[in-house]
Amino acid sequence: MAFLNDLDKKISMLGQGALQKTKEATDSVKISANLRGLESQKKEAFEQLGRAYYEFCAEQEQDIIPAGTEVAAKIHELDIQAEELKEQLRKIKGTIFCPNCNAEIPEDSKFCNVCGAKIELPEQTAETPEQAPSGRVCSSCGALLEEGQVFCVNCGAKVEEEAMPAAEEEAQAEVYTEAQPYEQAQEEVQKSVCPNCGKELKEGQKFCTGCGTPIG
Repeated sequence: MAFLNDLDKKISMLGQGALQKTKEATDSVKISANLRGLESQKKEAFEQLGRAYYEFCAEQEQDIIPAGTEVAAKIHELDIQAEELKEQLRKIKGTIFCPNCNAEIPEDSKFCNVCGAKIELPEQTAETPEQAPSGRVCSSCGALLEEGQVFCVNCGAKVEEEAMPAAEEEAQAEVYTEAQPYEQAQEEVQKSVCPNCGKELKEGQKFCTGCGTPIG
């Protein structure tokens, strides 16, 4: 009976996780639909503003200021609502929008992988080397490094390899010879990386998100 109770709990937890993911996907779809609705209203408001200006210029007798101010205020309000929805989307997906082409890109991107524009992120307080999980920093710019990085994704400098203790070398050799087939190890080494800065690339990327280099 205890086994069945544990199984029921696990199934319940899995179900809750699936429901949460479904809810996030549904929220994302709803927010995207609301964004499209706001853009449609904004377009209509611009058309009203243009029509009012045209009528003023054609007749030369109508005061356009009251009508223009009212429509401009409506457009501004729509922009505020759209930005709030975009922020909700960003939090759900862990992404940001390119300020140049409005493409949705990973939030840690330094360059847009669609148009190549440089992404200016808000300045954040840099972590000290002691806070880095790997304990390694770039000797050129001081940026935190992840395990296995060959080039710094912040400045492009080559990461100097540190001498590895003999015991660690033997342990690593055992991992590759016993736990992993040789072909799998080779496949991991041959991952697609940026030829300029060495950052790992995802399939279909047109620009490196680390340095902005076009990917042919």
